[in-house]
Amino acid sequence: MARKFIRVLPEIIPESCKWVDSDVLGAKSVVGDEFVESFYEHYSSCVSDVEGSRYRVVAPDPEDCVCHVDLESESCIFVYEAIFTKVGIRIPFTEFEIEVLKGCEVTPSQIHPNSWGFIRGFEVICREFGIPTSLGVFHHLFKLTKPFSKEKQQWLSFWANQNMKVFEMLEESVRDFKCLYFKVVAQPVTSPFWVDGEGEYQFPLSWNETWVNPQVSREELSESELLFVDMLSDCWGKKPHLQTRQLLTQSSTYIQKEILGVMSGKSSIYDKFKSHLLSKLKKPTNVVRTASGSSKPTSSDQSIPTSSAVADSSSARNASATPSP
Repeated sequence: MARKFIRVLPEIIPESCKWVDSDVLGAKSVVGDEFVESFYEHYSSCVSDVEGSRYRVVAPDPEDCVCHVDLESESCIFVYEAIFTKVGIRIPFTEFEIEVLKGCEVTPSQIHPNSWGFIRGFEVICREFGIPTSLGVFHHLFKLTKPFSKEKQQWLSFWANQNMKVFEMLEESVRDFKCLYFKVVAQPVTSPFWVDGEGEYQFPLSWNETWVNPQVSREELSESELLFVDMLSDCWGKKPHLQTRQLLTQSSTYIQKEILGVMSGKSSIYDKFKSHLLSKLKKPTNVVRTASGSSKPTSSDQSIPTSSAVADSSSARNASATPSP
């Protein structure tokens, strides 16, 4: 069901957000208690883990703005509904997702939902190959950009670096996401995942005007990373590219049959890559290469939960069902 975009500029715009476009500032959330209740009915796994529900998604307050968190009064993040229902992101974020936000110095809502599809798709393809989830490879494939036609900043997007297009966009247009966002808060006695062990924020909680576009050259990649990049480019550097939507919605069996199976006969680099993995990675574990060169374990075994319908504050909205791997 299409929604009418509600555009109401706040009476007071925080000084730190004067540079933000009015389409962002004026996107008043239509998420209410009924919407949240329906979300939990169909997507509860998005905010639960093996330790139970340590976080809650709640309806934003009337004065809330998606691009600003008043750190003097609360610690929370804003996230768009689309990154749960269309992409399969879950709370808490994986270490890789946190490192992407940290490296780019942005908050979750500053990245367009379509680009969250690239982040998740990259995690999935790394999981299917059983290789480390490398920030170096990700930033070698993608660059972070803002809309060039806008005087003030809107949502940032990841685009393929020159001659490095491997993934197709999640959707041509993610509709109606602007006014559908939640506030994510930690349950009592829970240390929020956006705060590190020293009490510092791992990434900004408000939109950042001075965001960063990390770039990694071939010379900075390891032998394993170079082989992986060359294999992806060899197989999907030309159309048809990897279908991000299928990566996020199809079962692991489907991916292995339709992607890994095809690759073994298509890519001349595949056998070399496979032999290298067997010699270097006896027990492959997904890790994140941080800026300091250290590694952290990360879980990318997520999928988009099966859904039926999610209601907004006035009526139910149909959401397409997607099979869980």
